[in-house]
Amino acid sequence: MIVTYPHIGEAYIALEVLFRTMGVDVISPPLSSQRTLTLGAQLSPEFICVPFKVVLGNFIEALERGADTLFTLEKQSGCRLGYYPKIQEAALRERGYEFTMRPFRLMDGSAVTAIQELRRHTGVPLRRILHGIALGLPVMKTLDDLDSAAHRVRPRELIPGATARVLREARERLRQVSDWDTFRRIRRESFEALNDIPLDRSRRPLKVIILGEFYLVLDAFLNMNLEEELGRRGVEVERSIYIAQWLNFNMFLRALRVPETRSVERVARPYLRRNVAGDGLKSIGETILHAQDGYDGVIHVQPLTCVPEIVASNIMPDVVRDHDIPVLSLIFDEQTGRTGIITRLEAFIDLLERRRLSRS
Repeated sequence: MIVTYPHIGEAYIALEVLFRTMGVDVISPPLSSQRTLTLGAQLSPEFICVPFKVVLGNFIEALERGADTLFTLEKQSGCRLGYYPKIQEAALRERGYEFTMRPFRLMDGSAVTAIQELRRHTGVPLRRILHGIALGLPVMKTLDDLDSAAHRVRPRELIPGATARVLREARERLRQVSDWDTFRRIRRESFEALNDIPLDRSRRPLKVIILGEFYLVLDAFLNMNLEEELGRRGVEVERSIYIAQWLNFNMFLRALRVPETRSVERVARPYLRRNVAGDGLKSIGETILHAQDGYDGVIHVQPLTCVPEIVASNIMPDVVRDHDIPVLSLIFDEQTGRTGIITRLEAFIDLLERRRLSRS
């Protein structure tokens, strides 16, 4: 058995550590690229969302590398994520690929569910699974913490590209982690390197939140590397979700019946009274909360044909009017061009700077 999984953000690094520590052979797909998206789109229904297409492309490229067991998330909800595994399996088998599909029902319960799923799908003893989780989860949390810190450092760096270089090196080193001592040392040295970057502390960068559909918020390939593009243009970025945060809720807090979005649901209620699946309700609530927190603007990302985000987009003009915060909506599919996205991004930054100047 050689396992693989689709890319989403830097999760592949933690997953490699997890499976390698468990003693399971693992192959990550190549980092998502235009080839990945093209391969996936060729086998996908025309109007399905772009995350479906890139995930399918990831599987094709991993199968080409020798993987034979495909891990993917499965969820029963209004979002089409719940249907991904069955449709993708049918498309791949029609093209003659041989493999085993392993839908992973992490979102149905708790850490116990996750462990049971890993045992069921891999046959690995409980002790090795726990060892893998105990190392893989802290690696994922470290990757998220480094990203969060980089959001504050990048718009203030005096040496262009210094933050990106530190992150690249940290990710490559974390990918090779095999024990706790090595992990702790790499974590410490990575944050020290980030803290050593020379900064212009007099800068007062704009603050923008990226929110919307889960996959597009997290995946730099699909969102055209929005976080780095904004940071290089002097904007401090926050994102609405981090993978470790999402795992913490689905593996631990959900089992304790702790609500994930209580404050989000409360502030969104005047505009949207029910969950519309996906991240639609969260997009409305997070926009309001960050307006209240003094953010300069919001970037709302969504795949073409994503129904929950279409609902949110139609409500967003009322939120903008009532809470006086600019929102840039960006829609992505396989035809989206980088030049057009960058042009709209620069125009939005210019708008935010003029707005701040007019209020000072």
